[in-house]
Amino acid sequence: MTEEEAGCDLIIPANAVHAIKVMTARRAGDVYLLNGHKRFITNAKVATFASVFANMEGHPGATGLTSFIVDLDQPGVTRGPVADKMGYRACLGSELVFENVKVPLSNVVGGELNGMAINMAQSNMARASVAGISTGVAQGALDKALQWCGERVQGGELLYRHQFSAAKLAEMAAKVEASRMLYLFAANKVDNQLPAPEYEPALAKFFADRVAIEVADAAVSLIGARGYLREYGVEKMLRDAYGARIYEGTPEVLALAITDCLYRVDEL
Repeated sequence: MTEEEAGCDLIIPANAVHAIKVMTARRAGDVYLLNGHKRFITNAKVATFASVFANMEGHPGATGLTSFIVDLDQPGVTRGPVADKMGYRACLGSELVFENVKVPLSNVVGGELNGMAINMAQSNMARASVAGISTGVAQGALDKALQWCGERVQGGELLYRHQFSAAKLAEMAAKVEASRMLYLFAANKVDNQLPAPEYEPALAKFFADRVAIEVADAAVSLIGARGYLREYGVEKMLRDAYGARIYEGTPEVLALAITDCLYRVDEL
């Protein structure tokens, strides 16, 4: 989905008409010809197939968004270098360039011009999963902090017995558990409701992404110098926490989605 000039604006359907320089698709006989450039695509360096969103020529912005299954090992597809990211470094996100790539008519998913609906449906489902990932990062950071504060002695007492440290640990634990409840509730909604709801997954991700950053940051602070060292692993958790805040909807985009749902309920 993500491109140089089109990212989160494609998560909000009303913004589709304003999307610029989006990848295009044109029907040519018994195939479609795809042209464009994708960025930050998960596993693009190693994948055999990709679900690719392109805009049918003749439709403004991305209003003609259509989903295709594309064989990445065919002429016209170029795989770019893996992005040198701050975190999520084990995820091989890279560029994909499409130059007159031929896609059979049978490889269209859901029919022409239905790509926005498919994008919205998968985003709603994925956000519950991303909230789970962020909760896991937060739990990992909390576990590291608990281990450290249960072994480190300062002022003749274990660190967790100091009032300020105890307050930090308690707040971290509360955030993690609240985040877990939100993502499990959202996941249950996604598993049992069609189409997948927008509100609960967006709310869960909005909260969990922030919790991951806050708890990982607090863990680094509690552990101190060792928390700043790569060998201890907490600094990686902090770097990774920022990744989930971006993909499948930034906090700003999620805030718009959540607020729209709140007012939509009032209107009903």
